[in-house]
Amino acid sequence: MVYTDSLGEAWRAEILRGVPKISNTGAVPGTVLVWGDSARPILNSAAHGKPVLIAAAEVGHGRIVILAHESLLKSAPELIRNIKTWLMKGDQRNIYVLDHKSKHSNIKPGDVMVWKGAKSTGDVTKEVVINHLLSGGGLLHAMCPWGWLQLNKGKNLSDMPLYGALDLVGICYTKWCGTIPKDGLDIKSHRSTESITLCSLVSYIGKC
Repeated sequence: MVYTDSLGEAWRAEILRGVPKISNTGAVPGTVLVWGDSARPILNSAAHGKPVLIAAAEVGHGRIVILAHESLLKSAPELIRNIKTWLMKGDQRNIYVLDHKSKHSNIKPGDVMVWKGAKSTGDVTKEVVINHLLSGGGLLHAMCPWGWLQLNKGKNLSDMPLYGALDLVGICYTKWCGTIPKDGLDIKSHRSTESITLCSLVSYIGKC
């Protein structure tokens, strides 16, 4: 039986609207697990078991989208426009890209923060991000988790910048790889359902 719910379907409709396919950029994506009450899987990988590539969540008055590879930011222009619109709830807001020079004093209420692999986020701590989200801000968190582990020997995924915000909403990266076919990932056949969440969790537990 395929299980889904109205919240997840509404989010997928908004985020995937007008996106026929995700291009293969040559990069091998990672995967994420989704277990939070207000978190939903959006798009699956073509890998065995259909692990999740993109997930979204609400926390307080804010929203988060997680991409299992930063290359997905360049894979489909419509997808990125939709993600920005969803995070901004249809309003016009500022985009603030986080890096080692970031200062929390520069982040305005409602801004959408973007983290795409910078080793540091300056003085923008997970506590700053969580409070920002609770008050209505947004976060786009994009990273290849298995690649991050290779570049950060001796560290765990939980050491990744702003990981605490992901943990709060019930989404985490895994060390496993996803797949995007050479001719691209067809959205219609890889659109997530809530059933995927349970299957992914069971599969992941089996690999632990």
